[in-house]
Formats: sequence, C-alpha cells, structure tokens
Amino acid sequence: MAVRAAKATPEGVGDHRASAVRAHCKSCNSQRTFHIQWVEVADDQPSEVIDLAQWVGLYYLYADEIDKGGSPTETRTTARRAAQCLAEALKFYAQEEMPPESAFHKAESHVAFRNNPANFARTRLRELQAMLPLAGEAASSGGADPDNDPDKDPGNDPDKKPTVRKAWWKIW
Repeated sequence: MAVRAAKATPEGVGDHRASAVRAHCKSCNSQRTFHIQWVEVADDQPSEVIDLAQWVGLYYLYADEIDKGGSPTETRTTARRAAQCLAEALKFYAQEEMPPESAFHKAESHVAFRNNPANFARTRLRELQAMLPLAGEAASSGGADPDNDPDKDPGNDPDKKPTVRKAWWKIW
C-alpha cells in the first residue's frame, strides 16, 4: 500500500502536542487519519510501540509535507517533527552500522528491511538528518523551540514570496 501524507497539523491535546496525519492510499483511494501524540519519555530508550521502519516511514510522511511547501512556521514545525522521527529511529542502533533484528516489531517492517537494508543504515539516517531544513537549529536546540512555542515565527515576512525548491529528500 503506497501512502502519501495529506496534511500534518498540530493539535493541542491536554498538556501535550499531537499531530494528525492523513494518509491516502494511491491503490484503493481510501483515507485514514493517524493521531500521534508527542509525549515525554525516557530519551535514551527506543520505542516499544513504534519500530524503526515505522519511525522512518513517519519521517518520510513529514518530509513529503516539507517538500509541498507552506508557511515558514509550518515548514519549520514539520522539519522538527521529521528530525524527531529520525532521532527516535537512531535510538534502535547500538554501535553497529545496521540495526538489530529486534528493531523491527512488525512483519512488514522485517520485509522492508530485508528488501532495502541500505535504507536503514545508520549513515543513511544521519544523512537524512543533515539534509533537513533548519537541521543545525534543530540539533542545537534538541528539536524544540527555545521559547517552547513551535508556532511562533519571529522572522515571518508577509511580503516575501516562498521559493520553489527541488525535493531534497527524494533519492530517485
């Protein structure tokens, strides 16, 4: 099933931020909305719910949103979320270049890894991190705004026209 993200939007949920990601199946034309709540957990442990392939897949959904363009605030927020996905994915690695089999919880994830192991190499994920817009800012601030307001855009110039750029993350 090939999916593309229709829109990733922040929503306030209690004391936490959440994302709603709408996916549209290109094969059967069905749509589904996934609600992802970002909560604070022990930072050094990999997820027990979302596996490595799912974090990488979520990264690509956000990367597609970045490629579509939008306001500087939306782009920056989406880039931070994409960076967070890669940071979560990298938690599955020990010292090796390739992830352990235990990093894949679902059968589909195992198949994706077996079919394209290079896509899951640590070096590849680091390269994707480096290509993200504002990668230096996200890395220096830990992926969060210093003033804790991801919707604030102090440099927003309403007269400035957005530039169209090539899809920076697509390798094909």
